[in-house]
Amino acid sequence: MHEKPRIAFVDLNQGLKTGHVNIGLLEIISFLKKELDFSFRFFDRLSPELFSRRFHIVAFSACGLSLEQQTKKNRRFFSKIRALKIAGGPGPTVQPEKALAISDISVLGEGEPTLKAIIELFIESGSAPGLLNNTGLQDVPNLCFRRKSEIIRTKREFFPELEIPRTDWGIAPNLEKYIKNWPYLDYLKKRRGVSFSSSRSCPFQCTFCQPTVESIFGRKLKHKRVDFILSELKYLKKHHNINSFMLHDDSFTVNEDYVNSFCNSLIKLKEDSGLSFDWICNTRADLVKPGLARLMRQAGCVEVRLGIETLDEENRNKLLRKALPQGTIKEAINALKQERIKTLGFFMIGFPNKGLWETLREIWKISGLSLDLATFSVLTALPGTELGKKYKKSTFSSYYTSSKDSLSGIPPFFLKLLKLYAFIAFYTHPKRFLTTLKQTLKIKTLFYKLKRLLE
Repeated sequence: MHEKPRIAFVDLNQGLKTGHVNIGLLEIISFLKKELDFSFRFFDRLSPELFSRRFHIVAFSACGLSLEQQTKKNRRFFSKIRALKIAGGPGPTVQPEKALAISDISVLGEGEPTLKAIIELFIESGSAPGLLNNTGLQDVPNLCFRRKSEIIRTKREFFPELEIPRTDWGIAPNLEKYIKNWPYLDYLKKRRGVSFSSSRSCPFQCTFCQPTVESIFGRKLKHKRVDFILSELKYLKKHHNINSFMLHDDSFTVNEDYVNSFCNSLIKLKEDSGLSFDWICNTRADLVKPGLARLMRQAGCVEVRLGIETLDEENRNKLLRKALPQGTIKEAINALKQERIKTLGFFMIGFPNKGLWETLREIWKISGLSLDLATFSVLTALPGTELGKKYKKSTFSSYYTSSKDSLSGIPPFFLKLLKLYAFIAFYTHPKRFLTTLKQTLKIKTLFYKLKRLLE
């Protein structure tokens, strides 16, 4: 090939609507820019421009739900793309053969090393047909592709020593629109934020997530260098006036040494340059310690989101395999409130052994907790997870939102009403009624609360 390859990277997850930049795709492009010479464009939606012959490769990123939707609705669109089509992300990792309905190659797991190898082979082969017939393609790990009538899956490898790249946020198109649609910290004035993760993988074995997370990243939990994150925050502050961020790690506080380093670096950044940020993270109740909560607050943490799932200990620790002791829930809430950090609880309804009245009783118990915020989802068995295997689920029709996908015997209509009731019961409870009343008088805050309810 006599010219450098031209690549289109496409986010199929509709992140622009929800204010979530596809950080995984940004990290992959950032990695490839350092390793290879190529030109590219980033698309945050499908576009007829992808039909153009000026692209040699079109690489898609898809979660399970977006892959399901695209293979059902847009096969004809993808068939018009003449370039080599590569699909990656959680969806193609879990269901690589399904992804071949809209692509030539599925990439499983972390995409950085694998995409680099594919692009190098493409340059050597000179064209998409040349690449697909190149015997060297079978030596590239983590691929699924069709050669004539045969589907070939190459050996599976993980990259425990792969360094999470420094993200080049300048790649992201329409970043101001993402910031405008960012859905967090609606109770703060003039917040401008982005979301990203400081780690990959998760050491816990919850049945509604695993082994999907491990199938993408492997078992080893790895963290992004703190200095990388600080340099990104400085860039975002300078160019987009960011003052907030959300850490999407499944359990941010799992590595106390890393959290200490992260928080102390943010504190020093404020002391040295005056830059400070309000931020949120997810974690487990049993990973919250009073001293750590104090340090996090000093570093700017204003909200911690706790994956509680249910107050029924048997369902939480046997069906969901959460391994979360009941006593740690109130301890974590109290430790965070002591430091004036808001707490949000994630809960699920629609358990297979819970009827209507049992679900109502649990909603009343949840409402009585000293949490500031809560979200209520419908327990869903997703393909690739232990729950998905147990309940023989092979399609993604929703992510914990549709009452039609419930494992419960409660009719979908009543389950939908229960979700609505849970939201109302929680936010009108005497513990938070006045706060709710004040916030509903703010139009923007009311909009985000209604949006959270309808998700």
